[in-house]
Amino acid sequence: HGASIQFGRGARMTRLHPGRVTETEMTFPKPGRYLVNCTVYCGPAHDTMQATIEVA
Repeated sequence: HGASIQFGRGARMTRLHPGRVTETEMTFPKPGRYLVNCTVYCGPAHDTMQATIEVA
């Protein structure tokens, strides 16, 4: 899998590998909800693989 975290005018992309912990640091421009999308095709449900990061 891969993850793209949308914020402001940009995005941060990270590859995710099975069995490994992946860490990334980000500074968000302001509080709010930020969308995370899967960026690597992973099967028929690929388009539904989303998450939200909430920054207080």
